[in-house]
Amino acid sequence: MYTGIQFELPFDYQPEDTIQGMIANIAIEPYLWRVDSLWGEEQWGEEYCSQKGIIPFAEKTYSCTEFSRLVNQKQCFIFLHLSRWSKDAAPYKIATYCDYLNSECDFMLLCYDACYFEIYSKDENVIINLADYLHAKYFINIECFANHNSPRKTLSIL
Repeated sequence: MYTGIQFELPFDYQPEDTIQGMIANIAIEPYLWRVDSLWGEEQWGEEYCSQKGIIPFAEKTYSCTEFSRLVNQKQCFIFLHLSRWSKDAAPYKIATYCDYLNSECDFMLLCYDACYFEIYSKDENVIINLADYLHAKYFINIECFANHNSPRKTLSIL
């Protein structure tokens, strides 16, 4: 059973369009969304973000309404730790893969160096559908994995 997928953005891909496409087929409602380990706007520069119309994420927990509004804007980040939680959960930063497996979090996206991604889901169909989408959009080095060959023990990206 697949529990995750890792991949890279192609060199000519526009990173500010990334999140919209990756989670296009993933339910945003009625969940809470938590952003941790964000590193982006300050490094890209406020002027760059404003010229490109980029609305940056903040490190916090978003309601589905807030997150939906924000994710449909252009985003720009270098590092990102994004997790989805049931609406009744108390989201927190997940530090290890074991913590993830034992949490109420059912979907997690990690980005590092602006082009390397890992997505974890407790629903194998999400991973399979995402793999099809990534292949169609010409992402590179796409590899699905299971619990026994997960590339990480810790989920830190900084």
